[in-house]
Amino acid sequence: MEVDALRSLRDRLVATLPSAQARSMEVDAEAILEAKGYACRPGPKVKTSPDVLNIVSAALRGPFRLVIRYKGAQDAKPRKRVIEPYGILLGTRHYLIARDAAKDVNLRRFRMDRIENAEITNDWFEKDRDFDLEAYAARSFGSFHSDEEFTRVVWRFSPAAAATAREFVFHPKQEMTELEDGGLMVSFEASGLVEMAWHLAKWGKNVEVLQPSVLRQMVAGFQDARTTVLP
Repeated sequence: MEVDALRSLRDRLVATLPSAQARSMEVDAEAILEAKGYACRPGPKVKTSPDVLNIVSAALRGPFRLVIRYKGAQDAKPRKRVIEPYGILLGTRHYLIARDAAKDVNLRRFRMDRIENAEITNDWFEKDRDFDLEAYAARSFGSFHSDEEFTRVVWRFSPAAAATAREFVFHPKQEMTELEDGGLMVSFEASGLVEMAWHLAKWGKNVEVLQPSVLRQMVAGFQDARTTVLP
């Protein structure tokens, strides 16, 4: 009964809100269902320390600077970093978006599973008012981001897969174009070509990469015609 009531309330609220607020409410409704034990997210994911996540969450609400021990890809052992947290990207791997004040003003991504320890400080900082987490996240297909990879992406789904593809939001700023043969063309701009290739493998021969050429080469040979069950 509580699940039905929550879903009904969600639907009524979402219907009355602008699109940006509606997306936020949708996420909030899912979070409530998860917190009450009525929903879960199956699938593989990298382990993240609950203690670290709780401390990062508290720092974000300040916002307060964090002292972390972080083991980067090139580090032999964890190093102490003082960072200014801006937000978290959730995915197969969770990434903390933050500035390393000792380096520069650029936003960096810290893998949450590589944070060995985190301590919240009483040192408040002022966030860049122009920062928009949703807009920042939209520059990526998944949780990985690379300015060098950011490019226009165009996929063409076969008529057999078009109906299923229409149900997906591949990217918040995607454009869908109906094709004369019944197929569907999807285009957007983002980085994260490896994560795109992982996803496209699920569609087998029912999707063709038109742009970029490097992504087309990545999926070549991995698209199996025997994949008949669509995502």
